Amino acid sequence: MVKLERLSQDEFNRWLAQSADRQAEDRAWVNGTDPKAERGQLEAMIPVLLPKGVDSPDHAFRIARDEAGNELGFVWVGVLPGAPE
Repeated sequence: MVKLERLSQDEFNRWLAQSADRQAEDRAWVNGTDPKAERGQLEAMIPVLLPKGVDSPDHAFRIARDEAGNELGFVWVGVLPGAPE
């Protein structure tokens, strides 16, 4: 069985750093740009998209764990600003 639990602030910070690093690498590969430049753009977007971090309105962050409590992954569900309803 898999459990979904709310992320602690430390877990959120770790997830956000890992997620931004991976996304910057992916964007750089797709766009043929510098990963550091992509990371800078992401860092500028994060406060707009997630103004209160793990407690940002209209967003839910969960960590998936197995029965033994081992971390399996992260889940983020949220509303994009300006997205059609």
